[in-house]
Amino acid sequence: MNDQCTLSCGLFQGVDPERFEANASHLQSLFHHISFDQEAKTLDICGAKDLEHDPEKLTRILDRLSTILAPQGKGRILLTCETTEICYFRQNMWKLMPIQIPEDPFDNVHYVSE
Repeated sequence: MNDQCTLSCGLFQGVDPERFEANASHLQSLFHHISFDQEAKTLDICGAKDLEHDPEKLTRILDRLSTILAPQGKGRILLTCETTEICYFRQNMWKLMPIQIPEDPFDNVHYVSE
């Protein structure tokens, strides 16, 4: 079992600015990159590495991310532990869905001739 996880490539639209501010310091402690556009109400986050593969801790992180959204807000982020999943968010809701990644992505590769 892989004991480390990553959260990367997250994009949230319809972020509640007050809820974001209430969670900003916690998010900054997790992610290497955070870009919040208050006017557009979008949040781009990347680079939460070396997270402990602990379902309770990961659930708390995903729960917190769901709370920053306004009622019509949406978000998504990649989660990689033993497998890679995409987590979709709505206000106070989230859902994990697996992503199928081939064992060797160069099987049946397309070659370009010059």
